Amino acid sequence: MFSVQATFRVNQLIQSEPRIGEIVSIEPVLLDLLKLAASQDCRSERWQLYETLKRTCSHFVGWNASKPELQNPGVYCQIIEALDTLLPTPELDGETMEDLNREVVVQRLRDAVIRICPTVQLQEIAG
Repeated sequence: MFSVQATFRVNQLIQSEPRIGEIVSIEPVLLDLLKLAASQDCRSERWQLYETLKRTCSHFVGWNASKPELQNPGVYCQIIEALDTLLPTPELDGETMEDLNREVVVQRLRDAVIRICPTVQLQEIAG
């Protein structure tokens, strides 16, 4: 489902930030969300990607987490910082999806999030 490059980038992050590895071992869906962030290549829609993934992650870390060990703001911040690190940066060259309009990009992201987290309500990630 995810590219080798996306998986590699997430694995590198986990190696450099072992706490991220601990968090995703407690809540494995977060690993897929991080890989989803790493697989994005539309820099022009970075903000929408970030906000959607941040909202989705808030179901699994922070005060809304179902697992008590993930119900703290420090864990939430670590995952959000990881998302920020993995998403494409706007100042880089090489747009590969610039020809797509915003609605197409957002719909693709929503579809991917729903595949990973089917219990998250669509209106919650609508932006």
